[in-house]
Amino acid sequence: MQLDSLAQRIQELSAKKTHVNGEFQRWVSDVDRLFKSAEEWLSAEIAAGQIGVHEQAEQVAEPTGDRYEFKKLAIQLNNDPLLLLVPRGMHAPGIILKYNDRIMGASGRVDMVNFANRRWIGLYRTADGIWLMPGSDGQSAWVPLDKDQFRSAMARLLG
Repeated sequence: MQLDSLAQRIQELSAKKTHVNGEFQRWVSDVDRLFKSAEEWLSAEIAAGQIGVHEQAEQVAEPTGDRYEFKKLAIQLNNDPLLLLVPRGMHAPGIILKYNDRIMGASGRVDMVNFANRRWIGLYRTADGIWLMPGSDGQSAWVPLDKDQFRSAMARLLG
């Protein structure tokens, strides 16, 4: 009987690890999609040579204590960092999002940071892979990230 419960526990742990690996792969995929979208939303400025966009290495420390190598996206002006998109982790403890009349926890956070003036805006990922940000209109608690919201957030951070 003891062996059966040990075998069962090993099987449960194996299934949990598979789930965690799948969750991590979705996180990586969603951050990649966010970075590609940011480049697309800034394509006119990139094509005109006004700004550059480059990925850089970043180490992420999860609240669980796990650490892993990842990447951040640097948006540069004349080779100087203008803004960074910095992944903070798959787990964003204490964050409650209300979106489409649903209340949910965040399933990841990427900060849009201007280190020069110490301003930042948190971009939060839902379990569905939707990126949300705080609304700038004073009415919406959380709004889906799109080109207009992204560019508006950049303008607020640079202002």
